[in-house]
Amino acid sequence: MQGPLRVLPFDEIEYLADLNPGWWLDVGIMKTYYGKGYERGDIEYIVTIARWLENRIPGSQVWYGHDATDESMRLFNEHERESILEYYHAVGHEPYRYKRGQAEW
Repeated sequence: MQGPLRVLPFDEIEYLADLNPGWWLDVGIMKTYYGKGYERGDIEYIVTIARWLENRIPGSQVWYGHDATDESMRLFNEHERESILEYYHAVGHEPYRYKRGQAEW
């Protein structure tokens, strides 16, 4: 069966399995990360997908992080989603744009 969700084999998730044993799915959305200090991606889209997954997979947890290291992964529960959305609505992408503009000068 093919589709956007992929069960990750253990050799790809050794660090993650220590955090939370169980099945890990790669959602495969391939979107830019958004977080404090890297205000780049479409966090509203990411939050929508997280909520959709939790509603359709009973008992599941959504974890979120950037693609550079597994250590960035953290539980992305409703509290975390509301917190990052509040931050996004306050600053948007401006901190990233500002840093980028400074680097070009």
